[in-house]
Amino acid sequence: MAELDVDDKVILFCEYQESVATLREHCLKMDVGCVTLVGSDSPKKRQKAIDAFQQDPDCRVFIGTRSAAGTGYNLTAANYVFFLGLPWTPGLQDQAEDRAYRNGQLRMVVVKIPLAEDTIDQQLWQMLMDKRALASDLIDPEAEEQSKQTLAWML
Repeated sequence: MAELDVDDKVILFCEYQESVATLREHCLKMDVGCVTLVGSDSPKKRQKAIDAFQQDPDCRVFIGTRSAAGTGYNLTAANYVFFLGLPWTPGLQDQAEDRAYRNGQLRMVVVKIPLAEDTIDQQLWQMLMDKRALASDLIDPEAEEQSKQTLAWML
């Protein structure tokens, strides 16, 4: 948080409620305003958290499980999105990222995915990249051939 500008806001997506609770505790210890959203939250509590994040300049961090907070919400106050755990499909990741990329977003959004070597997250990241490549080839099978032809021409 020390590296962020005073008007920056951050979304932290986690896979587990325990991680959300731990991150909330750290924010409170550092005197950083935050809200949380997990699957067990009532609709009223969810909306209160979203409103606080969107409107309160002192509420700088939104911490949520990707499964609960990763779809259906506008979080355009954020200009940073961190994934502290990865989903199993590119679509789930894209949906979560898109919480900040919405109509009304006026700033550039930076997405960060910290990976530690030799961990399951590194393996999940590679799996996500492989799935993205496969989907791209299925949607536009000629793209791979065109890429090979372009590369051959450049060499």
